[in-house]
Amino acid sequence: MLKEMKVAGITVDPFTNTPIVLLKDLEEKDILPIWIGLLEASSIATALESIQTPRPMTHDLLKNILDSFGARVVRIEVNDLKDNTYYAILHIEMGRKKLLSMHGPATPLPSRLGPGLPYSWRRV
Repeated sequence: MLKEMKVAGITVDPFTNTPIVLLKDLEEKDILPIWIGLLEASSIATALESIQTPRPMTHDLLKNILDSFGARVVRIEVNDLKDNTYYAILHIEMGRKKLLSMHGPATPLPSRLGPGLPYSWRRV
């Protein structure tokens, strides 16, 4: 069963000082914490706060490429856990075509593909 979630914010693990992105379900009953790297945390925070950087970041490049093809990410599905790493599927629409792209979650999360983008979590 998929549960729709949204990025609720970023916090830091008090024991390891590792950033954590928090996904919350729409009813705000469940939280899915995902430990991420410092660069990903910085990028996510920048996107959440709508901060413009002096030059494009790598994730901006992905968005620009998708835009140039008329494609858009419609949902990110966190669907697996292997060796303490969550994996996700990007659901992309390009015209009438629906495409899937597999990633570790740190790849799609920080992107400026839309901070309000819906996430789905399949309990693993």
